Amino acid sequence: DIARLRAGGVGAQFWSVYVRSDLGGDEAVSATLEQIDCVDQLLARHPADLARAESADAMEKARGEGRIASLKGAEGGHSINNSLATLRALYA
Repeated sequence: DIARLRAGGVGAQFWSVYVRSDLGGDEAVSATLEQIDCVDQLLARHPADLARAESADAMEKARGEGRIASLKGAEGGHSINNSLATLRALYA
């Protein structure tokens, strides 16, 4: 609800790309990628209101542009199949 985020003066929104802990392996990674895709689609639909932010500088830039900085975060090692290589691939 972008109108209420703006009315509340929210400058940044953290989108949790959460997947259930009973998922594991490739299934968990796929579900995480789908959640990331959902957030990316949301950002693409609202470019005047939401801005992708992966750093403090990007958050400040979004705020200066009058947009809400949007950060994404995966919860739990299971969401990346306990793999640092998968984590690096998601960040790239």
